Amino acid sequence: MTRILLAALTFCVVPRPAEGYIDAFRPASLGEVCARADSVTVMKVAKFSKEKGVIIYRKVKDLKGAFPRDDFREVLSQAHSEGERKHCLDWVAEGKTVLVFRYENRVALCIGDHWSVGDQAPPKDKEEVYTMGTRTEPFFLQSFCGDAKKLLPAVTDLLAGKEVVVPCMIGGRDKELRDRTGKRAQARTNLKQKGFDPKRDLVKAK
Repeated sequence: MTRILLAALTFCVVPRPAEGYIDAFRPASLGEVCARADSVTVMKVAKFSKEKGVIIYRKVKDLKGAFPRDDFREVLSQAHSEGERKHCLDWVAEGKTVLVFRYENRVALCIGDHWSVGDQAPPKDKEEVYTMGTRTEPFFLQSFCGDAKKLLPAVTDLLAGKEVVVPCMIGGRDKELRDRTGKRAQARTNLKQKGFDPKRDLVKAK
């Protein structure tokens, strides 16, 4: 009976993304995010449920590599704080664009001023929608934090080998970045850039 109960509880637990995500794929700039990603994909919101905290995205096009499915379901897990969850659900609407950066089985989704991350292999059954529970990763706001409409052209230029200047946020991961109260800045980045050096990368306001 104990074994049966343990097995049942295992299937009832909501899957949470691996905490080691950043250790395996820690970006220092948007250029490095693009360079390390196995695929970079443009998706749009197809369906959503604010009550359940579920968003289904449909692939528009791959900018690099190939995302393994045409549809992707994001489940806003309990790892998102109440404020982070509200921010995502205030944003969501049919047709909204999200950029998905995939590294092995890990993904990072950017809507402009918010990044969600998750870690889970796609299901073996190709008829089943690729579903992943996510959490907020504020560290990525150092990579990009701004108008989502500017993200796609910036990533397109980066993948074409160009250097770009993008909006970002500076601050502590679990303080200013998580609260999105950090200093707004502009950073120069490219595919070959390694690390994040404010003295080197930040563009001074004129």
